[in-house]
Amino acid sequence: MKYCTQCGSEIDDNAVICVKCGCSAPGAVIPSNQIYEQDSPSTGLAVLGFFLPLIGIIMFFVNKRTAPKKALSCATGVFINTIVGLVMGIVLYILFFIVFAAGLSELFDGFSGYW
Repeated sequence: MKYCTQCGSEIDDNAVICVKCGCSAPGAVIPSNQIYEQDSPSTGLAVLGFFLPLIGIIMFFVNKRTAPKKALSCATGVFINTIVGLVMGIVLYILFFIVFAAGLSELFDGFSGYW
């Protein structure tokens, strides 16, 4: 039997974590190939993150530990959505004020005889 280095309780020889405190057992090795075995970037998740950013953010947090490449795809879609939205907002803001300013100048030109 082994003993936990954190709390000192007795743990099984094959244990990966201590049941009492949750710390990793001394000498425990978690095989990383089991966790990331089927992880690959996903274009579908990137498109989902672009068109539905809230779902993309949720999928990022769901997949970030078990499938980090898929999580990064979701985050990429959300990031691209944010950049496109900011650029479109700035362009529309500028166009609105160009049209609004032109409309105001025409409006005041019609009233020039009254001033």
